[in-house]
Amino acid sequence: MPQSTANKRGPWPIRVIALLLILQAVGLVGLNAYNINTQLGDQAKFKIDFDDINTPDQYDNLPADQRAIVDALLTGIFLVPMAIVAVIASIGFLFLQRFGWLLAMLTQVIILIACLVLYLGIRPTIIYPIMLYSVLMVLYLNIHEVRIAFHQPRPKQQTT
Repeated sequence: MPQSTANKRGPWPIRVIALLLILQAVGLVGLNAYNINTQLGDQAKFKIDFDDINTPDQYDNLPADQRAIVDALLTGIFLVPMAIVAVIASIGFLFLQRFGWLLAMLTQVIILIACLVLYLGIRPTIIYPIMLYSVLMVLYLNIHEVRIAFHQPRPKQQTT
């Protein structure tokens, strides 16, 4: 008997998490673009030579306005690649691939670690909503229905 489309894609929490992962990816890119645009908006006349910033001392010697630009770019370097991984995890979720749950959890863990590193170093204000969203995603990824959907054995396909 063929399965319906809803059964192939799993219960509704699976679809909600896939949507939330895509929303997280859009949010990460959007927040980082906003952060970089805000820092570059008034300071477009400055030129930063990143070859001259090799040590923390050289970073500390930058003027505050140039340091803000470097901070915004560093935040983007840490968090924007996680948006790509979140989209891949959401695709895995939609098709109930076992790597989807693992990739979604790893995405949240890496985002939280990156936010903690950024918090200890440069303290950008955009990390607070990102951290809150990631913590809520970890809690939602661990609800019973989601874990059961990914840990139950798959029915074997009958070939005739």
